[in-house]
Amino acid sequence: MGFDLAIDYCTRAIKSGTLSERSLANAYYNRAVSWERKRRFDRAIADLDEAIRLQAIRPEESSVRAGAYAARGGSKFARQDYNGALADLDEALRLDPGRAEINVRRGQVWLAKGDPDKALQDFGAALRGSMIDQTQYSGAGIAYAGRPPNLDRTATDSAAHLGRALAFVQKADAESALTALGEGIRINPNNPALFAHRASLRARRGDYDGAIVDYTAALRLNPRDVYGYHNRGCVWAAKREFANALLDMDAALSIDRSNEMVHSSRALLAAGEPCKR
Repeated sequence: MGFDLAIDYCTRAIKSGTLSERSLANAYYNRAVSWERKRRFDRAIADLDEAIRLQAIRPEESSVRAGAYAARGGSKFARQDYNGALADLDEALRLDPGRAEINVRRGQVWLAKGDPDKALQDFGAALRGSMIDQTQYSGAGIAYAGRPPNLDRTATDSAAHLGRALAFVQKADAESALTALGEGIRINPNNPALFAHRASLRARRGDYDGAIVDYTAALRLNPRDVYGYHNRGCVWAAKREFANALLDMDAALSIDRSNEMVHSSRALLAAGEPCKR
């Protein structure tokens, strides 16, 4: 509901005819953010087109324009327009080099395109990026408020380590992937995705005890993760501990009763057969 209110507020501001070009660009950007959160990526992109067009009038605010290009690249990425996303993210980094979170996003696009080497270059650049001084962004306007880029290094760096791990998985280098995940967990032990991915890798390598420890840590951080319970249940089954496996499948179904994968796996377990993760 909050996003709908934000969209309505921005729409009324845009239609008022009283905003300066800078404020109008901010309003389009803010509305785009709300559209993106509602997964209405087409509308987000349309609003970001307007924001970028208006921002071109003030070329001195390159960091602000970079934020708009990065946001549009993110929406294009969500629509699986990978080439369009890369073009926008390239421009964002040209306008404001060193924005670690933009390198992370571009690395994610390279992963989606199946190019782990280029992904590793971007994730490495993100990890090398230095903290950007908050004062650089003073006066940028409410559209880009909340936090200056790169201020939350913990989240950005852990995302970069996760990206590196996924790139190493694409390169069939499980050992390096595990190392990257371990470093991400060291930096940010509150990210369930890092534990879940390490659990999956450990399970594939036959380290079932280690996988259960990691899935348990992930579920402690995200107790509503249906697939976390499902996957841990499958690891219990691989250990031939079917009672624990069935408990996890039941926990998953208590969250999502209609999940076909969980129902299928539970049926296999009830018959004494392992399930597929």
